[in-house]
Amino acid sequence: MRYLPIVLLSLLYTFTCQADTIHIVAVGDVLIHKPLRDKGMKLGFTQLWSSLIPELQKADITYGNLEGPVAAMLDSRGRATESLHAAYTAFPMFNYPPSLISGLKDSGFDVVSTANNHALDRYGTGIDKTIDVLNKNELAFTGTKKNGSEERWFAETNAHGISIAWLACTQDTNGIKDTEQQVLLCHRDQELVLSLIAELAKTHDAVIVTPHWGVEYQLKPDKSQRRLAQQFADAGAMAILGSHPHCVQPFDWIKAKSGQKVFVAYSLGNFISNQGSLKNRSSGLLSLYIEKNEVSTHIDRVDYQPTYMENRGDEMQVNWVNSRNHPAYLWLKKVVGEQYLTLAKENDKKP
Repeated sequence: MRYLPIVLLSLLYTFTCQADTIHIVAVGDVLIHKPLRDKGMKLGFTQLWSSLIPELQKADITYGNLEGPVAAMLDSRGRATESLHAAYTAFPMFNYPPSLISGLKDSGFDVVSTANNHALDRYGTGIDKTIDVLNKNELAFTGTKKNGSEERWFAETNAHGISIAWLACTQDTNGIKDTEQQVLLCHRDQELVLSLIAELAKTHDAVIVTPHWGVEYQLKPDKSQRRLAQQFADAGAMAILGSHPHCVQPFDWIKAKSGQKVFVAYSLGNFISNQGSLKNRSSGLLSLYIEKNEVSTHIDRVDYQPTYMENRGDEMQVNWVNSRNHPAYLWLKKVVGEQYLTLAKENDKKP
């Protein structure tokens, strides 16, 4: 019996020090060019990433950047049309059919960014209709608002007792004026963005900022990205997941003024697109493991599972990279570092 206090103390320590962990998967741009649109409308959009669905669904929270509006039967001037050809267009003015959203939801996506340079490709009405279809499919979004709405700019997710606030902004809207203030802009609204991050950090376990920034096709972040990243970190962001360059940019850890280490993926590249070069077709699923205990909430681990976009005929879909000799693996090794890379088949064996 003399050992009982020690046993009880040990059990008490174990109980009080238990930690909750959530697994977040994040991908880059959902960019549906014409060949992908045609296949998706014919066979279903999930066919474009079918091999990845188990991993997308396995995560507690799955995020992606929705690169363009989903505005049913609106033409490129934002007017109603009866022509499918006029309604659902690709580059340079994107608009996707509503079935894309149900495909994302069925695949396991929980939250998307709607703040990007194509957000106004169907003008303000397009944003309104996009929000309608997202709400109908119960897919959370951040970065845009309906015309005249008092809706919040951010999205919330909760899993295993850990609350995450998601906040998206974009550096521009391709010259289309945001006349009704429906898009959160990283620079125009910088003061608002920073204040929102600070407020959300007080009421949530973590804030993840998803800026649409940088220069297309550039492999390294520019000064503006680095400056904004530091400001987001200082305001209270735990992670910053960028998009827009259409290729993966380096991962980094920066130190906030609070002393917290903040993870930055300057660009997650394309999740899916019909762009042709290796850098545009090489991407992956980023896994963030966020741990919460009595002392702190922090990112415990980061993994990156490489993928490659096949752009040929019937093979037009995103596939896993399952070899360290694959060109996409070798490319990503140079860009983000091999310390983050894990093949999908290996990740299944991790605890």
